[in-house]
Amino acid sequence: MVRWDLVCRGIALVVGMLLMAQPVCAQTGRAARPYRALFGGDASNQRSLHQLDLTVSLNGGVDNGLGTPVAAIPFDSSAAAPDAFEQLYSAGAQLSYAMRGSRVSVAAMGSTTFPYYSTFPDIRELAFGTSANVSYVTAATSLDAMGSYAYSPFYAPALRPGSGSVLPGGSLDYASAVSPNETTSAGASFTRQFGRQTTLSLGSTLSGVMFTDEDRSDGNQRARPASSHHTTRADASLTRRFGRQTSVTAGYTHSSIVFIDEDRSNSQQSARLAASRQLSRSVTFNGSYDYSEAGYLTSAAPATSMSHGANVGFGYNRQSSRGRTTTLGFTVGASLVDYQQRRSQRWRGSVNFSQAISANWSADANYSRSLQYQNALQEPVWADVVRATVGGRFGRRVNLAFAAAYSGGGQLASSSQRFDIYSGTARAQVALADFVAITVAYVSYRYNYPAGYDLPAGVPPHMDRQRVQIGATFWLPLVRAGRAREPRSAANQ
Repeated sequence: MVRWDLVCRGIALVVGMLLMAQPVCAQTGRAARPYRALFGGDASNQRSLHQLDLTVSLNGGVDNGLGTPVAAIPFDSSAAAPDAFEQLYSAGAQLSYAMRGSRVSVAAMGSTTFPYYSTFPDIRELAFGTSANVSYVTAATSLDAMGSYAYSPFYAPALRPGSGSVLPGGSLDYASAVSPNETTSAGASFTRQFGRQTTLSLGSTLSGVMFTDEDRSDGNQRARPASSHHTTRADASLTRRFGRQTSVTAGYTHSSIVFIDEDRSNSQQSARLAASRQLSRSVTFNGSYDYSEAGYLTSAAPATSMSHGANVGFGYNRQSSRGRTTTLGFTVGASLVDYQQRRSQRWRGSVNFSQAISANWSADANYSRSLQYQNALQEPVWADVVRATVGGRFGRRVNLAFAAAYSGGGQLASSSQRFDIYSGTARAQVALADFVAITVAYVSYRYNYPAGYDLPAGVPPHMDRQRVQIGATFWLPLVRAGRAREPRSAANQ
């Protein structure tokens, strides 16, 4: 009863915000310029060479997904998903700087947040982080480099629909246990265009989560929810155009995750060849073939898998006289997998749809069925993924966003051992003034993995969580200096 009462209150809050905003939402016809507080500033009519912005946020809400940090029961199903709703509050500030030039662009950000959960009244630590990105663009070349660092007193051992990835630390949205941690990441990407026919793209990222509170073996101490781990990923692709209608792309990807504190790691590499043919202004035919290898290492015997996949499909893209764009695409194919001395073959496919409903509103949805290599699992799985989003504005003051996602799948050897991941969000944001906005949000998140799945240490097999949150955001433009020319784009030359 408590859960459904909170669900009803969350829905009532969102609907109430819409009803309060209706008098200022009744504008129709040509799209109005939105209040800057909704999107952190509307710079479409001016490109400043230097920008310095300060964003301050205050939030409060209730949540029923906070776990009990006791070493004796670090993450059983009841502790990971308590039915009681707890209070949560946070106050944060973010200072961001941007410099835009004709060739070089720089973006840097520093932020700090003070979270308070009633489940953990003794934890009063700041979460903070910083990130930077540098871009260099010429007529034929683009180079990007990024890096980030974050510290949080809480850890978020959650799984997202469609990815199955272990989330890094520092995410207060899904934080469910006390465990101080540091998250670092670095990456770079390079694109080079050779004439108008050939494009080379290279990319690499490295990220890691290091838990800083290691002395937690005593039963009275906090339990460490997971092992420190780091992930790597490298991508390379080469695209060759043959005339205006035909292009061929060859690509290679390598990724891995290593858990430092336990005998556990996995890696995957894949090669892909794809071709596309423009049949008309709106219709495109495409086909692809891919080959993947994956290796899994645990305290038990190591395992490997190999797969071949091929598919064909069509894409449709059309823009109406009013500027509304409709995009539709679908593919169908099959995958052949060798895993643990067994061979299996199943169909795969995808459907993607997006529609610009008006100048202010858009919607998109997609479905895919494929063989997935999730770094949270020590085996490949077949998975069905469904996502849908709707968002837009009413007039100048109100911004709405709705999203839902589902992922369900099973092991290659046993279709009865299925996992399910659900998530849904609804958010209403109302600008009270040019630089002030109020946000009301509802989040529902649930997943369930049967006992047959080998999850990393500390990742609970079940989680059922809901959140109702309301907050205020204050956006303050501190510096606007100079005028920047539009940066060149190698892809558009």
